[in-house]
Amino acid sequence: MIFRYTVDLDLPQSERWNALATQYGAAMIKMIDAFLEHLEVGPLKQDIPELLAAIGDHADTILTRMPYGDELKGLAASAGADIAKVILFNLGYDA
Repeated sequence: MIFRYTVDLDLPQSERWNALATQYGAAMIKMIDAFLEHLEVGPLKQDIPELLAAIGDHADTILTRMPYGDELKGLAASAGADIAKVILFNLGYDA
């Protein structure tokens, strides 16, 4: 089955993903946590909590510098997800 969704780009960036984040927030959080568990293999294992803390401490600055920062902030808020984890996951996606 193929699901189709419409994302209204006329909405403010912080609201564009609210419906999907609300509907799939729990699944998204599980996916991000699984991604982070894979990062914790090998030399990164001990650095992930420190990295997340640093990202969390500077989340506003990081998000301000991203052209889609408000989208990530809105997505995390609607899903009930940790913004630092969302940023790190998105950086992994970008890489």
